[in-house]
Amino acid sequence: MPLRFPSDRHFLSGLSIPKAAGNSIFLIDKSLVQNDVNEINSGQATREDNKFTTSSGRIYGFHHDILYPIEGLGIVNLSSQEYKLLKQFKQNKDKAMQTMNILVSREIISSDRADLIRKISQDFGLIS
Repeated sequence: MPLRFPSDRHFLSGLSIPKAAGNSIFLIDKSLVQNDVNEINSGQATREDNKFTTSSGRIYGFHHDILYPIEGLGIVNLSSQEYKLLKQFKQNKDKAMQTMNILVSREIISSDRADLIRKISQDFGLIS
């Protein structure tokens, strides 16, 4: 049975409710992910236990029959707080900036991680 394309929650366009773990997102175009999925389903990816490594270097796991990103070029792993913050940037950038400043000041997220969220938000046109 072929494995299915990763859930929309792993793309900026489909951010949903953060999980305690497993909040990896793609920073690449869906067509590149589709290439990886095709490679996995055609048996060309390297499989080790429940993980696949594609020729792109991206590593995927799967739950039931749905693939999810683990690591590699164009994949970033976020904490629950970071994922929520990125989702907030999509909804209200001013409130998100305020929240981010609070999280950094309370040392809930580091300034480096806040910079990463800010950069992702800028790269995807959520903030200027």
